[in-house]
Amino acid sequence: MKSIVERGREPFFASLGVRHLDEGGDIGPHTLFRVASLTKLVTVALILSMVDDGMLSLDDSVAELVPSFATTGGFDRSAITVRQILNHTAGLSDISPLICPEASASEWVASRTDLELWAPAGAVWDYSNTGFTLAAAVAENVSGRAFRDLVAERVLGPAGMEDTTFDPTVAAMSEHAAGHTLEGSTTVLGIADYTCPALDGS
Repeated sequence: MKSIVERGREPFFASLGVRHLDEGGDIGPHTLFRVASLTKLVTVALILSMVDDGMLSLDDSVAELVPSFATTGGFDRSAITVRQILNHTAGLSDISPLICPEASASEWVASRTDLELWAPAGAVWDYSNTGFTLAAAVAENVSGRAFRDLVAERVLGPAGMEDTTFDPTVAAMSEHAAGHTLEGSTTVLGIADYTCPALDGS
């Protein structure tokens, strides 16, 4: 899929391929794709919009914004800043929140007592889905609103991303491209249920 946009206008769009290897279906401008961890960029955009509006600072302590944030290990969780969870330097172990389809990000964080700090905040870079769940909890706690609503209002809406959704039932009823894996034989992947609104990957 290729789109060339100039100054807000879309003078050229082209796509090639099929949505499903067996069932076919052309890929078009409204075809939904699973974007996985690219959703982290959406989370960052949301947090930065809240920073711009004076709702929080990138240098705020995550522990102060999310009091339920508890960790194990010998390092100081109060030293972790919003900036560090967004740039993967918080020293957090990586625990995927995708086991909690009904929980908000804040509820997921509050339910965990096994978030290990294995390095001092700011000392090392290590990719962490957990950090982005914390970022979602920060947004919820600061605003008092649900994460997906904030994303729709502050990021997706202004960007004109009308087809973008967290809801697997909506995706299933829409024109969506199936994922495929090739390991000896081709496997068609179903629609992932990422309704835990942490935006580490959906």
